[in-house]
Amino acid sequence: MTSKTVRSNGKVQYAKLPFDLKTHSDLPISRAVKERAILQGSGSSMTQALQFYRSIVEVNRGTPLLAPVLERILEIEEAAAATSKSYSAYEKSLISALEIMSDKAALGKGQEAAATASLARIQQRYKSLVTGLIIASKKSDATKPFRLQTIAILNTYIANRAAPADKVPLRTELGRIYALNKQYAEAVKTFMSLKKESTGAKAQEFLIAAIDSQRFLAEWPVAAPWSGIPKKNATARTTLAEMYEERFAATSNWEDLAHHGLLLINVNSSAKAFQIWTKN
Repeated sequence: MTSKTVRSNGKVQYAKLPFDLKTHSDLPISRAVKERAILQGSGSSMTQALQFYRSIVEVNRGTPLLAPVLERILEIEEAAAATSKSYSAYEKSLISALEIMSDKAALGKGQEAAATASLARIQQRYKSLVTGLIIASKKSDATKPFRLQTIAILNTYIANRAAPADKVPLRTELGRIYALNKQYAEAVKTFMSLKKESTGAKAQEFLIAAIDSQRFLAEWPVAAPWSGIPKKNATARTTLAEMYEERFAATSNWEDLAHHGLLLINVNSSAKAFQIWTKN
């Protein structure tokens, strides 16, 4: 192992060993040497290393080596996603790793505690990805494609992996990102669904958020338009009128009642508008 074929500048060249590893390819040590050779020759690119780690997942099933292999794949995918800002491959690897490690026997007999610990680390990685994407998507310079990516990942996480206690906060963030991305119909749907499942002040909080997005669909101003505005978007304005009616029932606030009545007048229901005004 001291010849020039295996050393360069005093360092072992793992890709130029004086024996053939293929005849011992089933041994863990052979895979370790191959790993070192790939890492040594990959430079800043981890593509080959990623391919190698993926290739040894199956052969390590049922052994304690499976956990570090899977987690190494995730480390590489996370770094690549942070550079490219494309997170679908990382998400896919997270989901695959979670499915594998959900089996307590994934690392072999007697390794259940280690499997549980690895599963918890992978779950935390997934949660951290979602949290990071939410924060980035709420920034003013976030692009529409980036937010669409976050929305897709967030929907999948909520549906399949989020802890029950996290679902309402995550759905609330989803609604906010829909609104920031000008996907107002989706924002309204999300907030109204949350309102339906809530009571008291929390329900009103979701109703206000829904109204904020419905106003864009209806092209209706924040301040009650006493001078009148052109009649259009009748369906969206009728829905907004119903929201303000519900809001007034909870607040008895004149501004909410004003919006309700003016919306009714705008969609040709003047008699009903004056009726609710004189009644209240």
